[in-house]
Amino acid sequence: RMETLLSIEAEDKKSWEHIVNKKDIGIYKRKAADCDMDLIIAFVDCHEFSREVVVDALSIPAYRLAWDTHFKKANVVKDEPDIYADLMYFYVKGPIGIKSRDFVQRRRVIEKDSNQTTMIHFESVEDPDYPPISEAIRGDTVNSGYIIRQDTQPPYRTRMTILQQADLKGKLPKAIVNYVMARGPVEWVRNLWKGCNRVIKDRKTGKTPVPR
Repeated sequence: RMETLLSIEAEDKKSWEHIVNKKDIGIYKRKAADCDMDLIIAFVDCHEFSREVVVDALSIPAYRLAWDTHFKKANVVKDEPDIYADLMYFYVKGPIGIKSRDFVQRRRVIEKDSNQTTMIHFESVEDPDYPPISEAIRGDTVNSGYIIRQDTQPPYRTRMTILQQADLKGKLPKAIVNYVMARGPVEWVRNLWKGCNRVIKDRKTGKTPVPR
């Protein structure tokens, strides 16, 4: 799966639809051969934030819940036999008229390139301890993750690739879901910067939460 992230990132984007072109974020999408949900990829300039700060804001649940407005619950629920993996539960409260979604995902985190690159991959799994619940529709994370790289040359910028492909299930029209999800990373990244600023503040005061 990690290889899939790298392979999709390296694809020639000439065949992709260019959705957003801003100074610090570019978003592309294309149809997937094996899924009704579009494959979405975003390339992000993380400004002055270091790789370690971005990774903490993304992966420590206490931070993620504070800045990511989509999640009402996000926590590690079980360790996996793979030392690089754990099981996470996410609950996304739906707006008025739309049922909430939840996800049970295997998360893998790997450091590469002498710790200059962090790769985080998510995929949905079934677990008997976390069956579907009546108040939410169980979504399917098909292929999602992040690649966060720290430049090795000045000015040592951090760059992030976001890969997103998820099926929200239920009766939501796929075309509408694809449209909204392709444009969602813009606001999501702005909120991520707020999370990064909190990480920096906590590091200065020694209040960094437990990474669970």
